[in-house]
Amino acid sequence: MPIKRRINCKLTIGKDCIIQDDVISGHSEKDDVIIGNNALIRSGTIIYSKVKIGNNFKTGHRVFIRENSKIGDNVLIGTNAVLDGNCKVGNNVNIQTGAYITAEDNVFIGPRVVGTNDKHMITGAKLIGPIIKKGAMIRAN
Repeated sequence: MPIKRRINCKLTIGKDCIIQDDVISGHSEKDDVIIGNNALIRSGTIIYSKVKIGNNFKTGHRVFIRENSKIGDNVLIGTNAVLDGNCKVGNNVNIQTGAYITAEDNVFIGPRVVGTNDKHMITGAKLIGPIIKKGAMIRAN
């Protein structure tokens, strides 16, 4: 029998939300996850602890939203996308399929865009992850 929904935290859900089967939220009863109004969270999505999501949020399938992330209003995160921990995603952001990235207001990120913030590069060079500014557009790949 499939997992319907697994809630491992204090979960606050706004009005008119649809949360499909096989969605997991939180890691601890001490942690909060807040989801605004009119959300559509599709199956396979995992929302980690201490996440705050605004209104009119939508996911594709199998989206990972890591801990301490904050997501604004009118955001779409596509299938198989990952928001790494401590991300801030502004308003009116569209993150497409397979993306791994953070963003600010009014940004479009195309399919399969990947950013990195790897602290342990083989070269030993200090790596600073991407900074995506308001109004940016990043095309596919």
